[in-house]
Amino acid sequence: MVSGDDQSLPADAPVTGARPAAPAFGWLAGAFAATILVSAFLLFQVQPLISKVILSWFGGTPAVWTTCMLFFQIHLFCGYGYAHLVQRLLPMAAQAILHSALLAAALITLPVIS
Repeated sequence: MVSGDDQSLPADAPVTGARPAAPAFGWLAGAFAATILVSAFLLFQVQPLISKVILSWFGGTPAVWTTCMLFFQIHLFCGYGYAHLVQRLLPMAAQAILHSALLAAALITLPVIS
């Protein structure tokens, strides 16, 4: 008799406890997860740091702090939308070119605090 989970198997098939083989690139999913974790951590480290510097430039009121936090949160949301659209609409080669151009633009304008 076949157990409830194995109803798609023929009645005379041996029931074993073997699991299906793990995907060959299981480590790649872990690398992607680690990259996302590190990028989120770094973003949330830069956000208060930049906001603290900007706070003194614009008077130090709670409204300035709130505006800084709102700015970063809106841009984070836009970044998620950008990643979604680029992944959906562009082939891999075009994505590489676009990201390389954006990385170069970021490096050119890197000195945020002077």
